[in-house]
Amino acid sequence: MSNQGGDFEAVTVSSNLTRSSSYIESFLIALPVVSGLAILVWLMAYSGYGFDFTDESFHLVSLLNPGLYSWSLTQFGFVYHPLYLLLGGDIAHLRQANILVTFGLSWALVDVVIKQSLSVKTDDRVKRLAISFGFASGSLIFFSTWLLSPSYNSLNLQALLIVAIGMFSARSELNRNSLVGWLLIGVGGWLAFMAKPSTAAALGCCVFFYLLLAGKTNIRFMVFTFALLLSLLLVSALAIDGSVAGFVERIKIAVAFGEYLAGSSVIGNSIRFDDFVLTPQDVLFFRVLLAVSFFSAFSLCLGNRYFNLVGCLCSCLISFLIFMLVSENLFVGLNYSNYHGLLVFAVPASMVLLGGCVYRQAFFSNLPISRCLVAFVLVLFPHVYAFGTNNNYWQAGSSAGFFWFLAGLVLVAPMMRDSRGFATLTPFVLTIQLIVAVLVQAGMESPYRQMQPLRLNSTVVQIGPSKANLVLSAEYSNYLTAAMTAAEQAGFAPGTPVIDLSGQSPGILYAIGATNIGQAWTIGGYPGSFKLASEALQKVSCSQMAIAWLLLEPTGPRSISDSLLSTFGANLGEHYQEVGSWSTASGAGGYTELRRQKLFKPVRDATTSNKSCIEARKQI
Repeated sequence: MSNQGGDFEAVTVSSNLTRSSSYIESFLIALPVVSGLAILVWLMAYSGYGFDFTDESFHLVSLLNPGLYSWSLTQFGFVYHPLYLLLGGDIAHLRQANILVTFGLSWALVDVVIKQSLSVKTDDRVKRLAISFGFASGSLIFFSTWLLSPSYNSLNLQALLIVAIGMFSARSELNRNSLVGWLLIGVGGWLAFMAKPSTAAALGCCVFFYLLLAGKTNIRFMVFTFALLLSLLLVSALAIDGSVAGFVERIKIAVAFGEYLAGSSVIGNSIRFDDFVLTPQDVLFFRVLLAVSFFSAFSLCLGNRYFNLVGCLCSCLISFLIFMLVSENLFVGLNYSNYHGLLVFAVPASMVLLGGCVYRQAFFSNLPISRCLVAFVLVLFPHVYAFGTNNNYWQAGSSAGFFWFLAGLVLVAPMMRDSRGFATLTPFVLTIQLIVAVLVQAGMESPYRQMQPLRLNSTVVQIGPSKANLVLSAEYSNYLTAAMTAAEQAGFAPGTPVIDLSGQSPGILYAIGATNIGQAWTIGGYPGSFKLASEALQKVSCSQMAIAWLLLEPTGPRSISDSLLSTFGANLGEHYQEVGSWSTASGAGGYTELRRQKLFKPVRDATTSNKSCIEARKQI
């Protein structure tokens, strides 16, 4: 009887410990879900704040009327145009949709990774989805520059996410998941081409060699994927230009025009090796993040309940810091650097360190070549994303740094099959969320080409054809209001073509409802800007040129000479009348000094102007 009582007590204690452990694991898994939701809601709440007059405005103009231009290297405007129409051109809603699409694809990708790596018991499904949700927050680092509207960059990232899901799902054998994987590779490749052909080329090489080396090649599936890709491109070419030849010509012209600005071969400049420099602050943050995430996860790996308690407390502390950042009760002042995004490397580094310390030889010996190849390809993906840009590849690639930490997850997750894998992953999830929160806050405090933190914006302005509400700084509000008022008083009708010679104001044209002719953004400030503007306007009909208004910024740093008017038989003094002017805002276009912008309307008879344009073009 005594022994039986002792056994009963032992079973009871064991059951209580198991139940307690289960509660702790559930609590740990809930932490990144709640903090991830907080970050997501934070971004969504600020989606109606701020406005960039250059890059983001170029994106919006491209979404508004992508078919207006006969040349374009990126076709993101055509892909996102239905979304623009669906949301009525509301800028805040477009930004929110872009955030949700990116997050949703990231969630699906992480779930596929974890499902294939950890235990997939039925009762683990909720935990798996929860931890995947938390990890997906890492993709939100893309929005830390505060360019939230759909763009070729966001489409580029979303295409890579789709291809990555396909890579994990594709197999050489025939089954439903494998077929879906091959299909996603084709769709993702098509979207990558529509976003950025240079990325599509690099992506194709990566995926092909991965499938080959990982033993996933299947001729029938590869032909199917390639045929799907070609079919989607064919449909796109017919929908955009009515023929394949026209579509190819569109891209050829865009490449030639791009070389005007670059001053050299675009393709030649794409193949290069860039360097990066970390500030002492970045190095310090990297070390602290690595140490905290490693120590927290290491403590949770051990069977000792005191170490487990320490791991839980560390996780709670990281979560607390995230909420302090999101609630704007804590501000981390980051010194200026182009490479803050590289902090994300702290997470995969701590993952690999944990694998080496805890699992030792098993970590390295039990890794199949296919998984190592996946990790290697994921490490390359941010550079694939950046391939072809004029910016530093490390700087640009860090916007897609989500793939770097995902590579660490691919390597370390299989080691946690028989341990409390979900709970052990929690510190890594929280650390990546902390990095995202810090970088997003930095973006909100110094939004792209804006002089004031978003939290200080308080003036609501309605801009664009849809009269979308945005919360702006007083300076930006005054700038936009002055331009819209001047245009209205001058009798400017929405949809009227405008030639922008300021070199930096697609946002003003979008705000007054103008049609940006020649280019979505007639960009100035480059040695080849004048030539590009002239060549682009040559592709606009003389009937449109005859009725086009002008926007000038005579002393602007990006201003394009009004001598360009002679290329279509006009000159400023005789054929245009100034009908309005206003001052720019400090920070608009990336320049702190104020400039004067002037709006001109044509005064010459449209028929006469049309004839002069035709004659002038004959002489060129």
